[in-house]
Amino acid sequence: MLSTVLESGNTLIKSWEKLIEAEGGIAEIRVDDYVKTFTSCIFSNVMFGRYEAAEKVLFSKCRDLMEVSGSPTVIDGRPFYRFYPTKTHRQQWRLEKEIYGIIQEMEMKCRSEGESIIQTLVYGSKHRELGTSTPQQIIVDNCKELCIVAMEVPGITAIWGLMLLALHPDWQARARSKVLEICGGQILDAEKLGKMKVLKMTIQEILRLYSRVGFIAGEALADVQIWKKVCVPKGVKFGYGQQLCTETRSSGAYTPFGLGPRTCPGMNLGMMELKVMFAILLAKFFFSLSPNYQHVPKFDVLVEPKYGVKLLVRKV
Repeated sequence: MLSTVLESGNTLIKSWEKLIEAEGGIAEIRVDDYVKTFTSCIFSNVMFGRYEAAEKVLFSKCRDLMEVSGSPTVIDGRPFYRFYPTKTHRQQWRLEKEIYGIIQEMEMKCRSEGESIIQTLVYGSKHRELGTSTPQQIIVDNCKELCIVAMEVPGITAIWGLMLLALHPDWQARARSKVLEICGGQILDAEKLGKMKVLKMTIQEILRLYSRVGFIAGEALADVQIWKKVCVPKGVKFGYGQQLCTETRSSGAYTPFGLGPRTCPGMNLGMMELKVMFAILLAKFFFSLSPNYQHVPKFDVLVEPKYGVKLLVRKV
């Protein structure tokens, strides 16, 4: 799994290096598409065993479906509204049919290549009690959910993280020094990743400040004491000293991946993706916020930057 993540990371580095060389040493990069391509490649290799044209089309359709599904209307909540043939619903139904068709084609191709997650998904939709749901609905809904949690969430977290590190050069320098100290110019491996405590705490702070799901407050207007051991500090100051997730505090005070039986099964993979991406980028590049960056969080299915994140990037 780590080799797949590193391979995707190397592709990301090469694309940025080409842009920097073309711009004469420093380039303004809108990081959104590059980061999402990084997470898409990992997710596709895990789910399908490859990342080709069909997978790219599928992920594009899933993103479109997410945007359409999250579009609010003035008549939401009306009885049976989801069955009305509105423009939005027609677009949603069309995308669902297209996604289902793409998945069926992929499942046929995967049969000769050994067992994969997509085959398990299709088999489960045909051999279980679905209630009122059709196999098509089960497949599309699961594919959409996997797309959100395994591809969009790590990608958006990484985008916000790059923005915060660019905004706080002291923390960027601190994380970079630790990465270079641990790696020493060698290839990343699981042992080295486990030693990157500062990078892990930086990622946890990013998750605290920028929740992926909309309408979850990320700022306390005053110090809030919860029970005896949990204190939510005032403000949104960036720094892992603000974290709630420490050994001396409640394990339920900081739950970016859920808690108990609802803990995200992809937590370790998600953290590994983020640590690898930040480690290789910090080791190779300096970055700062572009003057053209506009800080406008977009509250949709997920909280993401409306106009993207633009950074000025140069080589270390």
